[in-house]
Amino acid sequence: MALASIDGEAGPLGLILSDRTDSLAIALSGHAAPKGGIYATNVNIQFFGSVLNDRGQAAFGAFLTGGSSHSGIFRGDGTTTTPIALEGTAAAGTTGTFASFGNIKLGDDGRVAFIATLTPGVGGVDLSNNIGIWVGTSETDLHLLARTGQLIAGKTLTRPLSLGPLQLNSQRPIVWLGRFADNSTAIVSSDVDGEFDH
Repeated sequence: MALASIDGEAGPLGLILSDRTDSLAIALSGHAAPKGGIYATNVNIQFFGSVLNDRGQAAFGAFLTGGSSHSGIFRGDGTTTTPIALEGTAAAGTTGTFASFGNIKLGDDGRVAFIATLTPGVGGVDLSNNIGIWVGTSETDLHLLARTGQLIAGKTLTRPLSLGPLQLNSQRPIVWLGRFADNSTAIVSSDVDGEFDH
């Protein structure tokens, strides 16, 4: 998968999936995005964090214009594009809303995991609890795995740092690296049902 220009330099930029014989456009700048708006056309801020799985699906972040959200995370295969999370919408497991996204991972089962920040001042969110990890196959089944301010094994999470690769089996936990209030770091294993191990 690559970020490429269509029809030469004047064409839209897009995320293109190719097997060296055929090419499919996953997303193109200036084209409609699911749930409203269009993929941004500014060359410097279009797509980010794109990852590919063995089933030919891509998960990616995109900046948007012309709609109610300015960014989002999507999963597409060149035929169907599914919204996973959109800026300004309710963040599952919280009373807050998504503000920004990063560190996107994609499993072969279609699950997308990511780290996101929440909008301070909305739903009781402040700088002590505004970062979390979510996982799901669409915006309708997103689960919050962990959030700053949460106690994990007796320590307060101050920042999730990175996500490990997703396992092939959707029943397998999500592994991630976190920083805690005592300035220690730990590798944490989170089940979707909220259980932790480190």
